Formats: sequence, structure tokens, C-alpha cells
Amino acid sequence: MIRTALLTLLLGISLVVPAWGQQTGSIEINTDSNVRRALDAYSQLLLEYPGMEGFRIQIFFDSGNNSKQAAMNAKTRFEERFPEIETYISFEEPNYKVRVGNFRTKLDAEGCLKKIAAAYPNAFVVPDFIEFPKIEE
Repeated sequence: MIRTALLTLLLGISLVVPAWGQQTGSIEINTDSNVRRALDAYSQLLLEYPGMEGFRIQIFFDSGNNSKQAAMNAKTRFEERFPEIETYISFEEPNYKVRVGNFRTKLDAEGCLKKIAAAYPNAFVVPDFIEFPKIEE
């Protein structure tokens, strides 16, 4: 018992003693100017295209004379039914599309698809450029 207590005490001291001698300071990182330019270009790219590759669920697409209005109506109906899911209208000639969600993985998108399947039986998961997840403070 005394041996265990002594061993525990020595272990505790060995962990604490090295921290007494630590000092604070600063670190200077010297890099090639090409690295700085590449980082600046990447930062600018992120400002221009704030998003990432991911998945959305396509709930509507149509082409024709009233397709824009039909897409806006589909978007409104979806937002009324599922207000917590973001909706997006896009136009890729000749189709207007309504896509929903910002999913990082296909598995996440398929989980949401199951939730909305009763209301949107023809919906399907598509790869898309999605918004970065919102960071809550």
C-alpha cells in the first residue's frame, strides 16, 4: 500500500515538475513567397465561391413556358411544409430545378429523402455545390 502511494506520488511529481520550467515566447515562420501567394489565391477563391462539394435533393424540374413560375410554386410549397430545410431554384437550360438541403454526405441526403418521400415520391439525391455549414456561436 505504501509502495503504491509512493509510486503514485512520484508519478504525479514527474508530470508536474517539467511544467515549472516552461517559458512563453513567440514563433516566427519563414516561408517561400510562392506559398504565401498560393494561400492568398486560395483565400480569394473561398470568398468568390463560399461552398463545397456535397449533395442536395432534387424535388422538381421542368422546362417550358411556365416552368419558372412552376418552380417558384414548388419552392414555396416545400418551404411551407419543411421550413427547416433550405431550398434553391436553379436554371440549367432548358430546365428549372428546385433542390433542397446542404448535405456533406450522400448518407445524410438519403436520410432527409426518407423524411420527405411521402410528400415528394419522385425526389432523388444529386451531387451539387453546397453552402458551408453555418457555425453557431
